[in-house]
Amino acid sequence: AEEKKVTLVANSIGTMSSLQSIIDEPQLYNGCFVINPNFRELHMAEVPLSPIAMPLVRQIQSLLRNKGHGLFQTLATKETVTEILKEPYSVTEAIDEELVDVLLTPLLTEGADE
Repeated sequence: AEEKKVTLVANSIGTMSSLQSIIDEPQLYNGCFVINPNFRELHMAEVPLSPIAMPLVRQIQSLLRNKGHGLFQTLATKETVTEILKEPYSVTEAIDEELVDVLLTPLLTEGADE
């Protein structure tokens, strides 16, 4: 039987995992439709008043990279990820243990908070 390829639809932080899936297993996919991607760094064109806001954003990012390890460890839990997912997901029943694990596992790898 011929296997059908699928098109991924990626939103927000799901963009990175969707693109990685395509890189890892390109034979399974015929494309990816990206909506509102959220990558780690902000692009200054997307920030209002970017000449003023971006230096502040960069300072906060730097502070979190250098001093935010405790905060990261506190937030990188199943409970916190589940609660965060309730914001964009109107159907909270879709937030199951598998989804939380897919998002949380990379956060728990050594060095993820650096």
